[in-house]
Amino acid sequence: MTDTPTPPPSTDLPAEAGPLPSFAPAGPLHGPPPPYPDRHLEAYAGASPAGRRRAREAALRHTLRGVDLGAYDLHYVTWLAGFDTETAQTIASWLERVRLVGHRQGYGSSSAADGGDR
Repeated sequence: MTDTPTPPPSTDLPAEAGPLPSFAPAGPLHGPPPPYPDRHLEAYAGASPAGRRRAREAALRHTLRGVDLGAYDLHYVTWLAGFDTETAQTIASWLERVRLVGHRQGYGSSSAADGGDR
């Protein structure tokens, strides 16, 4: 028997929620990301700690846009959103930079999606 987590609680945000302004740093990080203003998180999902967590979750889900996610995947997105904003920003930055590299190399084009070589 495998341990399958229960699906995360609803965050009242769409799975494909839009980005938060400049949430994911665009380039390599050689130190902590710049402090992200709580006002952006609060404007997005409310001033409570739970609201800021929901905003971090929405930002992480946005970086995974276009990726099929199962309940187990979503469980970990929710879990990662529970960390501090700096951690969520770093993970979002990695995902956005991987997406950019894929686009530069021709992945994500219609020919790749249709099973073509690129």
